[in-house]
Amino acid sequence: KELFPLHSLCAFIGMRGSGKTHAMVNLAKRYLDEGCFTRVFIISPTYESNPIFHVLHIAPQDVYSNLHTSIKDIADILEKCKEDSDNYDDYHDYMKAYIKWKKDMKLTVAEHTMLENADYHKPPEVPRPSPLLIVDDMIHSEIYSTSRQNPFINLCLRHRHINHGKGITIFLAAQTFRSGIPLALRQNIQQYFIWPTKD
Repeated sequence: KELFPLHSLCAFIGMRGSGKTHAMVNLAKRYLDEGCFTRVFIISPTYESNPIFHVLHIAPQDVYSNLHTSIKDIADILEKCKEDSDNYDDYHDYMKAYIKWKKDMKLTVAEHTMLENADYHKPPEVPRPSPLLIVDDMIHSEIYSTSRQNPFINLCLRHRHINHGKGITIFLAAQTFRSGIPLALRQNIQQYFIWPTKD
């Protein structure tokens, strides 16, 4: 109950060695332990050398560690989030038809076809997608470009609304405040975690 409502945009600001990454990971793990996140993505060139990240058990295909492909990586993450959202919607549609069939209610042709294609089996539950994106050690990379065409800035500004309101939570870690995070993001961050910094 004491956790921040999701979906959120959080920034962890502090000098190297201040403990910001550990705090960020600890908070992410707390949400995971509570069942709040269904999937975790990370963009960080230091992922492999930072063992603290491994407690989150991020799937290898959801780890993006190439500093120079971050814009393409955002597109890939968005595509995966859309796929999870579509799978959830398909499950929801199927279950509505399945319940109607079990209650011997009238089905549409589309519902009959959908159930028939699945042999009228009850599928395993698909949880509502609630992804987390962690961005660490990416200062001065193109992901923080102030260009209006930057898809990451756009994602941060509309993170609660993607995939028909299913949303995504974003954790950002940076060493400096003003020079580390573009103004457009600073004005929209909901929670700041701030350690001593030279900025």
